[in-house]
Amino acid sequence: MAAIPIGATEVWRLQVYTFGLSQVGINQYDFYVTTTSGTPDAGVVALYFDVTAAPLYKAIMNVDGHYYGTKFFRYAPKPNYAPAYSATVPGPGTLGAAGSMVPSNTCINVVKQLNVWGKGRRGLVKLPFIDKSLTYDNSLTTGGQTLASAIALALIPLGTLMIPAGTDSSVTLEPAVGTLEQIDPMPAPPTRLYNTVVDWLVKVPLGDLRKRGPSGRPNQIPPF
Repeated sequence: MAAIPIGATEVWRLQVYTFGLSQVGINQYDFYVTTTSGTPDAGVVALYFDVTAAPLYKAIMNVDGHYYGTKFFRYAPKPNYAPAYSATVPGPGTLGAAGSMVPSNTCINVVKQLNVWGKGRRGLVKLPFIDKSLTYDNSLTTGGQTLASAIALALIPLGTLMIPAGTDSSVTLEPAVGTLEQIDPMPAPPTRLYNTVVDWLVKVPLGDLRKRGPSGRPNQIPPF
């Protein structure tokens, strides 16, 4: 498969795919490319995030939940390239027993704090298909907070993250959320393509996904 190039000043989106019973979970993480070296390949970056995310997601998921893989694609500027996929370590969650997963519309909320005010499009991450052992009274246990924080530390690093992206190649990524054209209502043209993530917080109260559950709209797993 031909390499998918990554350029500096672009915004790229990582999607992590999971599955629980009849529903697909999709978590999104945006990154601004600050610098590149060599000829970075998005497929290599997708693989890096895949092997990084897999054990962390499996560690919070019930055995009825399943980790699948990652999709990495250019989000801005348009037009986009074809996405890169990686599914090298799929598998079930490691917690509990069959039937002990929380309802599929229940999740852990990880809130991103941006460099701008307001809640709109702040990039809330909803971690799905968790085991009941991580919860109490509709809240997250201390152990659950630790496991969710491990995911946030790996996929929402505070500062920049330099990762290998091919032979003698690398990319430096900065956590971001969307583009200023979508977030900022001011008519002035944006000077940068993204809003910076400056912090994150794992919420103790459990979250709810209205579009997931027995009555939710099914999503499709990409062709990994």
